[in-house]
Amino acid sequence: MDNSLMLSSKLIYFPRNILLSYLVLTIFMFIVSPWEWEVQSVIVFYFYNILYLISFFLGYKYGVSKYKIFDVNKIFYLKKVISISLIVSIFFIYPKFLFNLKVSNASIGEIFDSILLGIFSPSIAYAAKHQSEYEGFLTLSNPLVLFYFVTLPLQYIVIPLAIYHWKALKLWQKISYLVIAVTNVLSFIAIGTNKGVFDYVILLPVMALILDPRLISFKYFLLKRIKLLFVLSLVLSLGIFYFSVGNQGRKKNDFGYDYSVGKIVNRDATIMVFIPEIFENTYIALDSYLTQGYYAMGLAIDLDFVWTYGLGHNNFFISLGEKVFGKNSIWSNTYQVRVENIYEYSSTGKWHTAYVWLANDFTFFGVSFIIFLIGYFFSHVWLDSLLCQNVFAIVLLPLFFTMILYFPANNQVLGFQGSSITFWVLFIFWYSSRKKMFVLV
Repeated sequence: MDNSLMLSSKLIYFPRNILLSYLVLTIFMFIVSPWEWEVQSVIVFYFYNILYLISFFLGYKYGVSKYKIFDVNKIFYLKKVISISLIVSIFFIYPKFLFNLKVSNASIGEIFDSILLGIFSPSIAYAAKHQSEYEGFLTLSNPLVLFYFVTLPLQYIVIPLAIYHWKALKLWQKISYLVIAVTNVLSFIAIGTNKGVFDYVILLPVMALILDPRLISFKYFLLKRIKLLFVLSLVLSLGIFYFSVGNQGRKKNDFGYDYSVGKIVNRDATIMVFIPEIFENTYIALDSYLTQGYYAMGLAIDLDFVWTYGLGHNNFFISLGEKVFGKNSIWSNTYQVRVENIYEYSSTGKWHTAYVWLANDFTFFGVSFIIFLIGYFFSHVWLDSLLCQNVFAIVLLPLFFTMILYFPANNQVLGFQGSSITFWVLFIFWYSSRKKMFVLV
């Protein structure tokens, strides 16, 4: 990669190394988990997990070796796009609360009450959302819902781009962005979920790294960016705190017992010796969040492969496919449903790794090729962000980080309607832009 020699090898491979370390850590957590997960086909299970790690490693390395910088000769009207994105996002602030709460209408007072409930009693807010059976308002036949999903890529790009070009924004744009960011997080807090919070826990460090790659040095962090380190640490701490409170509230006195798998936490497990007592419940919740998907994978790899027509990795694609092939013609063939039918491990209420979701369409061995491609394109997006300031690379990078960080839990980016639409639209624009890079004006 001759064009990237201006970057240090440490910087080039930093995302790969940090994410691989994280994935290895989650596997280690699974092995020593106080939940004491059991795997029947141990050799097969670890073979696939090691294969996926190697595939990501090689895909990223191969991507770096094939990376090229293209000439810049197209114009992208960034300021206008940000303004339009802000306006559309502001328009959808109220509908987004309705979508998340699963209601057709709500007063400002009712939304405010839901936010307060989500802040102080996230478990109750979470239960209230899942008790709602009203779905009619959320169908694509509703013009508002259709317009929302069609404009999702446009709404999303302002989130990272406004941070990246913060100093160049006008006052009204900065205020609008802060309102959008805060209400977006609150729309998820209103239903007692962690997603809105953790989206920014992932986004902020990624954008900080693009803006100042020297942050890969912790020494530089301490000497030059101590305020930023404090802010990022605060955001992460608040995210983990909210996650912990929500999980403990949902399970209450049964916090150490998982009904769906009949598991009781072993508080005498070796790993618990190293966890301060005050953080034990937080660790137990986090461990379950990061490792239960591997347990489901261990159950799934013993089942025969049943092809899901290339639609089984995405809930939205499954629902569309079943309108053609018939109800449950696809969903019932997924590993998730078959694991639930055989082992009573919930297909919707518990985590299944991204590997299991992808295996519905590509087999467990075939998933290794998908992970290779993810690593390959991830390396190009990272280098385009650093070397070319490619607008589409900048907005895609947080999505790639989110996708990979959620590998142990679910198919977070490619598996859901809104995120998959956003990802694929932006991916196509980015891939097309690499032929002739865009000038940002």
